[in-house]
Amino acid sequence: MAVFCGYHRDSPDIAPMILLRILLLGLFSASLAAEEPWYDAQAPDQGDWSAKRIETYDEYSTTEKPLAVIKVDALAIEAQVFPDSRPGALEMGAAWLAGTALPGASGNTAIAGHRDSCFRKLEGVSPGARIDLITGQGSQQFEVNEVSIVDALDVSPLDDTDANVLTLITCYPFYYRGFAPDLYIVRARRIPESTSAELADSAE
Repeated sequence: MAVFCGYHRDSPDIAPMILLRILLLGLFSASLAAEEPWYDAQAPDQGDWSAKRIETYDEYSTTEKPLAVIKVDALAIEAQVFPDSRPGALEMGAAWLAGTALPGASGNTAIAGHRDSCFRKLEGVSPGARIDLITGQGSQQFEVNEVSIVDALDVSPLDDTDANVLTLITCYPFYYRGFAPDLYIVRARRIPESTSAELADSAE
């Protein structure tokens, strides 16, 4: 007598078992298809971007894996972060500045973005705003504690720190034409994981 998957073909129970296996396989396949890589990011809202940045974004757009993804939900900012050594890093999203802590590591992680593309909305940031930094190792939450303006040649925002901080940098003024004279610095401190979990629970 023929045997199929451990059951006799003549068994009256074989049909329900086959259907159950097909159903489970379908659900498993659907869950895999629905799972997106951690580095997927929403297509940027280019409504306030300059025409030049829109053009170069389309030119350099890539599917390669970034170092991180940065999100500021309160400002609708979501951008992939590439090493500053990568050609077109600032055109595709934001750039991690070599010499500072890698995204996800301890210390001062500095990330730059153009003032007329993905970091334009930083103009509206205020202390207390939450920033998510997502890497292949997980997600870290930061809270903005300082916004400042420094000379364009001032490199002190790149200095390492004992605390785990995230430093976002863009040119200033935001709508200045030509080489901007200043830098707009957003400094955020990492929120301890226990505090992040408590905040997430309270939001539910």
